[in-house]
Amino acid sequence: MRLTQREIDVLTAILQAQPVGLTQLEEQLGLTANQLHYTFTKINVWLSDNDLSWLGTDKDLITVAEPLLVQRALTNFVAHTTPERFRYTSDQMQRFMFLTLLLSERPIAINRFVDTLYTSRTTVVNLLDGLQHQCARFRLTLKHLNRRGYLIEHDGFKKLTVFVQVLIDTISIRELLGFYYRDNIYSKMGELLLFNLFDLDTLFTVIKETLAYTDSLTSIDDVDFLLLIMLNYQYRQAVQQDGATTLNVEALAELAGEILHNDRRSLDPGQRRLIIHINVAMQRAFSLDFQFDEDFIRILSRHVQRFLFRQANQIQMNDIDVAQFMPEYGEIFNVVKAAIADYPELATGEITPSEIMLIAIYYASAFEQHAQRADVEPYLLVVCAEGVAVSTIVKNKLARLVSADHIDTSSVFDATEAKLTRYDLIISTVPLPGIDAARVLTIDHAFAPDLLQQVRQRLSLTTIAPPGNDINKFAAIMDAINSTSIGATELAQLEMQILQILSAPAIARTALATPLVINPALVARVEVGMTWQQAIMEAASGLLAQHLIEAHYVQTIINNTVRFGAYMMVTPGVILAHAGAEDGVNANAIAVTSFDQPIHFPGENTPLVHVIITIALKDDDPHLLMQKLMDWLLMPPTLELLRHFEQKATVVAKLRELFGEGAPAHLKE
Repeated sequence: MRLTQREIDVLTAILQAQPVGLTQLEEQLGLTANQLHYTFTKINVWLSDNDLSWLGTDKDLITVAEPLLVQRALTNFVAHTTPERFRYTSDQMQRFMFLTLLLSERPIAINRFVDTLYTSRTTVVNLLDGLQHQCARFRLTLKHLNRRGYLIEHDGFKKLTVFVQVLIDTISIRELLGFYYRDNIYSKMGELLLFNLFDLDTLFTVIKETLAYTDSLTSIDDVDFLLLIMLNYQYRQAVQQDGATTLNVEALAELAGEILHNDRRSLDPGQRRLIIHINVAMQRAFSLDFQFDEDFIRILSRHVQRFLFRQANQIQMNDIDVAQFMPEYGEIFNVVKAAIADYPELATGEITPSEIMLIAIYYASAFEQHAQRADVEPYLLVVCAEGVAVSTIVKNKLARLVSADHIDTSSVFDATEAKLTRYDLIISTVPLPGIDAARVLTIDHAFAPDLLQQVRQRLSLTTIAPPGNDINKFAAIMDAINSTSIGATELAQLEMQILQILSAPAIARTALATPLVINPALVARVEVGMTWQQAIMEAASGLLAQHLIEAHYVQTIINNTVRFGAYMMVTPGVILAHAGAEDGVNANAIAVTSFDQPIHFPGENTPLVHVIITIALKDDDPHLLMQKLMDWLLMPPTLELLRHFEQKATVVAKLRELFGEGAPAHLKE
């Protein structure tokens, strides 16, 4: 881990004046609270890599626990490192400058680009000269105003729509949401743009608002979603500047309203004629033996409305990898392209291959659904923050309705629009902007009691998928009944035992690719009260001490909880704390921490937490392990064991019984 100049400046300021207040740092360094919090996270990762303690926080005061050691490490780092580690290519610098100028209604001085990009004035001037041609492509004009800087002049919304087009071609909407939800940035350009292009406090506010007021929409795609964010952002900027902008505030609100209500309007005759025109072209080209029904026309119409809106406002969509789909959908693509080109009522303007391919995918989906009418079992996708623990629990429940091989899981950051089109229903614990709401069922917790009922209603399912080999399981069912005293309080326990028996073959039981580290040092019982942040750090402390995870793995868990709430609660009272393998996992490992005093996690009506299981998974496919763990956690005796164990060896023995002997020799007792 290497520090950027910003991180060096922040750490130096803390060392010089600790304890230092957050407000003081904001004023001294010209940074926002969000920028500082993100910087603290990066500094803590660097401190951990150097075996130093994290920054201390007490209310709004920031301290360094080992100032002399930290100062020595920082001095050594600066002496042997080039702080400006981000050396950008000419294309990256020019793209940043273009986006900056598109977003600004005021001239930008050359020195701003020099300071931000760590480059020379001559380089900036040469790149600005090159931008003249870039602007001309979009029919924009870049002007140099003496002693003031550079400005792209254009009335109306042209600059904003071009900005959205260039931004979504530079960083994906998933990276933007990943930064909002997890404080994670996956690319060099992402960090450059997000920290230097926007006021982060305003950006976070408008993303939160846009997620809220698009939640009830039937559908909204990535381009419209990002345009809404930027309209809201520009609206706030215009209001703060007392209207000192060429973008009229009322017009901003009007365009935002048009996007928001686009999916609620009925299809006008012209739009319907376009769909019928393409339908006829499909019938002729492929000699179809079926007609496109009203449900298909209704679904396609929502996309056509957005397509025509983008055409009217000169918004180009380029966020689909057309080459990826051409081998499978190339013929359909060509028919759609020819039909649109042949349609006389369509407004003139360039139609990108992405627009054509997205319409082609709708038709391809209709073809596939017709071909599979004989096999009506649906395909489901379960989406959660990381695509590991919570999604596995939900998948296991859904296996009572649909065969397990018809259910996939995914993290929210891998849930691209192209991927989601393959499924009949998406069950998600987090918001999915840009996806047709009719195909998404959003749930609060993995243990939602009416989950199966909701899925049945969405899919119009009336029967439960039959489990295999029920006759062979009869003896096991009878053993479960005979071993249980059937009273009112034991009824749920019996149901759980029978359910586990019947769903046993849903996932094959094979060995893990790499061993799971399990040892007594990873089991703890805590008597003192803690905040939920302290509890997560305490629950991960054993994994950190044994270098099984990195410090930023813990910070990612905390950031996820801030963004998503207690989504990692797998059963009332138990949190399965985890992040992704890419967030700092060195080995497969599991730690169990029981808290005598319950922990209050964020969220409305969130049950009190008594147990945190911290799991780190490096394997590419962790679902086998999660299946075993969920089977165990959902058994009534398990929570009692985890809450009130007296000997660590009892918990360790049970975990090793489930997962095998995986601890390296130097970690065993």
